Amino acid sequence: LSVERYGLFPAYVLAIEVRRIHEILWCQMWIINLRFFGSILEDSVAAKRLFLLIRHKTFREAMARVLDRESDLEVVSQASSLADMGDANLDHNIDVALVDLSLSAGEGIAAIRELSTDHGDAVALGMSSVSDPSLIERALGAGAARVLATSSNLEEIVSAIRSSARG
Repeated sequence: LSVERYGLFPAYVLAIEVRRIHEILWCQMWIINLRFFGSILEDSVAAKRLFLLIRHKTFREAMARVLDRESDLEVVSQASSLADMGDANLDHNIDVALVDLSLSAGEGIAAIRELSTDHGDAVALGMSSVSDPSLIERALGAGAARVLATSSNLEEIVSAIRSSARG
């Protein structure tokens, strides 16, 4: 076939270019839609509400700041002891409680037990600086879903909170 004789080549090239432009625009539209609707879906998912019961103020506040930076997590209340937990305004539903097991006189275990009975929908996660098997066993027996080491990296802690909040 001769391009000059039949004049097909320019029309064929034009058709290909139009199709490529159409495909590019179609893909860009899908990307825009995914970004738009994805952000709507992210915004519509309620943030998981967290309660921190951690003895050391510096560690607790640092943990709260890190967790609050996550778009799907919100620290709604904090306390440093079992006595402070009563004043912690736990009226709003909490999804996950992060409980320091090294609170004095077994308060961490008592707090987990209290959270399990008074806030049945909340998931309690224990945190311990020691790997004492009997302490871990008591925490799990009191209702903790899991016990984390305080030496865990932040990604592990955030991941444990997310997976526990999902159920």
